[in-house]
Amino acid sequence: MIRDLLLHEQTRTEVDRYIVHPSHALLLVGGVGTGKGTITQTIAKTLLQRPSDSRAGENILEMLPIKGTFTIDQVRAIQQFIKLKTVGNGAIKRVILLHDIHLMNAEAQNALLKVLEEPPMDTVLIMTAIPGDVLLPTIYSRLQKIQIHIPDEESSNSYFQTKGFSAENIKKMYVLSGGHTGLLNALLTDNDDHPLVAAIEQAKRLVTATRYDKMLAVESLSKNREDVILFLQATKRIALAALQNAAKQDKHAMVARWYQTLELIQRTEETTKSNPNNKLLLTHIMLNL
Repeated sequence: MIRDLLLHEQTRTEVDRYIVHPSHALLLVGGVGTGKGTITQTIAKTLLQRPSDSRAGENILEMLPIKGTFTIDQVRAIQQFIKLKTVGNGAIKRVILLHDIHLMNAEAQNALLKVLEEPPMDTVLIMTAIPGDVLLPTIYSRLQKIQIHIPDEESSNSYFQTKGFSAENIKKMYVLSGGHTGLLNALLTDNDDHPLVAAIEQAKRLVTATRYDKMLAVESLSKNREDVILFLQATKRIALAALQNAAKQDKHAMVARWYQTLELIQRTEETTKSNPNNKLLLTHIMLNL
């Protein structure tokens, strides 16, 4: 359950408080790879009083974006799900998990707003999103928000050593993951199913790729906003790890190079929030890797 998760103490306190007094709609805000999915599922099973190793059943509806977008048809499916009769003895009989709602289009957000305005008494919606003002203000006003803070390196080291991982490997992967718990776990367990792990491997290849291969990657990545976000997150992780490594070795030229790359990525991440020309942004990144 919640006590078994690696969480920053502030995040743990807020999650514990929510479980005791759950509101009808919760938004977990955190970067890619912070373990939002695992936390939402654990909260859902705790509210429904289910074992942590049980699978989602008829009382849990879980949705993710389709091809990088959360559509109005998915929100309509939620509306139909809510109309179904619920079973159970607890105050909370049904939980809806919506992952990455920052990828909702405007039409879907307006439909979701209607759900939030008239929530069923026995149903809880738990959603996740990346930081930033990416949703309608009227949606934010109807949600309880919990920020997922990053656990410190000492806590992460202690937690994963109890899982059988070496301190040396944990330290290495902590730097690469930026301390993001979900990504750190995936890197330590060689979980290639984690989207950010695959994105990091791709970004590593592109750092040393030819300009032609980089432009081919731009064509592919720019078609899907979710892929763009993942690529920027992955490249930032690599740049930060390389910057720290160069600093330890007093390689001043490399420090300057990776610092500039990191600044460029962070500026690009800010720009992506306003629906920019992804192809142009990625091209600029690739030419400066």
